[in-house]
Amino acid sequence: MLKMMIDQDLWLKIREVIPTVCVDLVILNKDKQFLLCKRKENPAKNQWWIPGGRLFKDESILECAIRKGKEEVGLDVQIDRFLSLEETVMEGVHTINIVLLAHYEGEQRIKLDNTQSTYRWFDNIQKELNLHRNVSNPLSVAGFSVSE
Repeated sequence: MLKMMIDQDLWLKIREVIPTVCVDLVILNKDKQFLLCKRKENPAKNQWWIPGGRLFKDESILECAIRKGKEEVGLDVQIDRFLSLEETVMEGVHTINIVLLAHYEGEQRIKLDNTQSTYRWFDNIQKELNLHRNVSNPLSVAGFSVSE
């Protein structure tokens, strides 16, 4: 498994001047519901978001997607297809987000990492959650509609 081999202070300096490439996942369960996690950290603290994160050097997009599924929510995911390319600029962070559709098989249990406070499965995009467009857009592409 690849590991981040960079000092945290240096990483913060680099992030101030260049965008980060991230791989995000719309994960479906056997009931065709999608997973959202509430973030504990900035950016997007206390907002519902799809799992994902930074792509490492020499790591393929597929490898990153599988790693993020395991690291962030404890699931061994299988990648179905590309959904969208998003760009996030918020709270001093600029990311280019490659969003993939994924699913998992069998009876796996969610195990959140320390960046997520809670999770929930959804059947549709709930308007009252005020999802960031980089969450709602790939969900729409995946076929989910907004509830009224």
